[in-house]
Amino acid sequence: MENPWATPAGVRAQQARTAQLAAGSGEVADFAREVVAGRASSRDLLCTSALSDRALQPVRDLVERWHRLSPAERARVEAEAATAVEDRIAALNTLPTEPPAAESPEPRWSGRSRPSRRPGDDPDPDEGRTFLSDAW
Repeated sequence: MENPWATPAGVRAQQARTAQLAAGSGEVADFAREVVAGRASSRDLLCTSALSDRALQPVRDLVERWHRLSPAERARVEAEAATAVEDRIAALNTLPTEPPAAESPEPRWSGRSRPSRRPGDDPDPDEGRTFLSDAW
């Protein structure tokens, strides 16, 4: 089965959703503006702590809910997902793919997950792990 988000319509839908997020305010909007500007990639969310724990908590909650589902419930959700994803892609493709002009072109997300370590600092137990690796 082809990934619907990898199709031309899916890519346009992702761009529209990112533009929609960039038009907002807060941490997620700041990151989305960096993606729209080409200074970050949405994939950075998988490899760095681009967002705070508070911003990512809803994602972690969904992952936990998924793990609590029975095999039968998971099968039902998966069966419904294909139609739901296609409907979501179609809806997103009705939105513009460019956000409104930003007030400030200054980058607000540095792409760094944490401050630089100095000699003598305690070792970082998360070093080398992908940011959402424990979610799966």
